[in-house]
Amino acid sequence: MRRIRTVGYGAACGVLASVGVSHGSIIRKADNPATLITASSWSPASVPTGANDVVFDNLIATPANTAMSVGNNNLTVHAISLVDPVGPIQINASGTSSLISFGVAGSFTTPGGLDLSNATQDLTFNTNARLAYNTGLFPGPFTFNVAAGRRATFGLPATTLTFNITGGGTKAINVTGGGDLIFNGRVTTASGNAANLTKTGSGRLIFNSSAALTATTTNSALNGGTVIASAGAVVTLSNAFSVNNTATLAGLGTFATNTNISLTEGGIISPGIPSTNGVLSLTPGATSSLNLVAGVTPTASSALHFDLGGLIQDRLNLTQGTLAIGTDVMEFDDFLFTNTGGLGEGTYTLISTPNPINGTLGPILSGPIGLDFTGTLGISPDGRSIQLVVVIPEPGTALAILGLVGVISARRRPGR
Repeated sequence: MRRIRTVGYGAACGVLASVGVSHGSIIRKADNPATLITASSWSPASVPTGANDVVFDNLIATPANTAMSVGNNNLTVHAISLVDPVGPIQINASGTSSLISFGVAGSFTTPGGLDLSNATQDLTFNTNARLAYNTGLFPGPFTFNVAAGRRATFGLPATTLTFNITGGGTKAINVTGGGDLIFNGRVTTASGNAANLTKTGSGRLIFNSSAALTATTTNSALNGGTVIASAGAVVTLSNAFSVNNTATLAGLGTFATNTNISLTEGGIISPGIPSTNGVLSLTPGATSSLNLVAGVTPTASSALHFDLGGLIQDRLNLTQGTLAIGTDVMEFDDFLFTNTGGLGEGTYTLISTPNPINGTLGPILSGPIGLDFTGTLGISPDGRSIQLVVVIPEPGTALAILGLVGVISARRRPGR
């Protein structure tokens, strides 16, 4: 039997129920241009409060009504769900002090959130539409859930729109789903607050601001999908974070913390972004480390992705702290090299550090890069960089290297 997709109010109830939100609190955006703090803007007619979960669904049938505003006012909700309006939803504010607050009233024991898990359209918070999440009333996490193929965007490019976490204590911020969550402005924690970021699902979390994330945290975990710091973006966490499971840490910006950054089994670090090579900077604490040992211990982990070619190469830049690679663990097959065009013979710096590297490379250091080149890993004479020497092999040498890598890999020492 073919399964028919449910839309509109029924779908909204189902989606919100999946995160434990009461159906009785739901109000739907009506098909009119009234500001969002006007009762007539909603069905049933009432001004939303922290006791309401607001839904943008197929009641919005007029394209002109997909762009809406809170005016020069504050809007308070418990959760926002987007399902199937006629077009992408844009929420604006005319005042620079206007605020859209999640979870600041009501008697819920479930967390607030932004739910696009069943969405057929995208959602954008545009000019001046600042957001805040008050953690004080809710024991659980704030969840961003964006479906594959969909996008939730906070702020227009180059804006300072802020998602601020208030209310006291340490709370969890979960990002899941297969879509894109994009912050063009800042994500911050107010004084006395702490937030732990957990990324799951196959989607992307993208930071585009020079002060994109400045958060007091304990331990944050990237467990799935891709987290990107775009060129110029700085993502700062106050405590350790790890790249785990199937997660990828990528971009052309900076990820910083006061303590350690760790790569565990299955995690990937990939400088650059698709179609753009460049430098990804990581800044652990001054006396801490970027620890790659667990990530590169499995045989042929391919945990470190580098695009090579042209005038700009991918590079991982450690700005302070120590790079830990283990003893005889990191080898050629822990890297995945892609020739993006223009690759030539020479020495390429893959990872640069300000301090001597802690550890040694393993025995299998050479392998093919495509059909035309051979690469050999090494540590620079000053002990502060991991480099790749690229040559064009003599005829027949590339096939010999392929065979040798296969034989040696099959005879890896126990325990790696």
